[in-house]
Amino acid sequence: FLIFSCKDDDVEKTSRVKVNMEYSFGEESFEPDSVRYKILSGDSISVTRMEYYISNLEFHSEGGWTSSDKYVYMNALDPKSFDLAVPIGAYDSVRLILGLTKEKNKTYALKPLPENVKMAWPDVMGGGYHFLKLEGHFLNEKSEYLGYALHMGTNSSQRTYVIPLKIDLIDDQHILGMSMDLSSWYNSPYKFNFNTGYNYTMGIDTLMAHLANNG
Repeated sequence: FLIFSCKDDDVEKTSRVKVNMEYSFGEESFEPDSVRYKILSGDSISVTRMEYYISNLEFHSEGGWTSSDKYVYMNALDPKSFDLAVPIGAYDSVRLILGLTKEKNKTYALKPLPENVKMAWPDVMGGGYHFLKLEGHFLNEKSEYLGYALHMGTNSSQRTYVIPLKIDLIDDQHILGMSMDLSSWYNSPYKFNFNTGYNYTMGIDTLMAHLANNG
């Protein structure tokens, strides 16, 4: 994740932070459903689905961390902003969970909204929810287009990220811009190769761990 921030001077001053997420693929802009991206394995791929959860986005100051138990469903093909109420102060970093906390990663723990229902993780595999669904197509060695599905769930796949940030919240509404490079999910430290390896990860603990560590 990369972060930038700017002050919105056109609204009433508050301590509310509006979070916007932007997406790229390496140095290229993100265009869904286009087999135009080459990953480090050499595969040419597209992205037709990228849905995931962010939880507990918190801010760090000299006094410690703010507290949040909020989760947000995110969709790279239909990006939307979300709001956070953050105490006034000067902050030097943020942290967030990619996925859900153990308390929320239980069947029926989330509100039965359409986005949560479609992110359900099968009960026969432990229940709860998908943390991430990343899908698309790749061009195989016979020049045929086949599908791939990088799915991640279960509590062992949860990852926490701490990101440096300098932001002063002084009776203002701020816009916090976050940027995700989608290529990282395929490339580093583990290189996914759909032609010679698996083109799916769901239920395979080692591959879900690779995917989580690539984020």
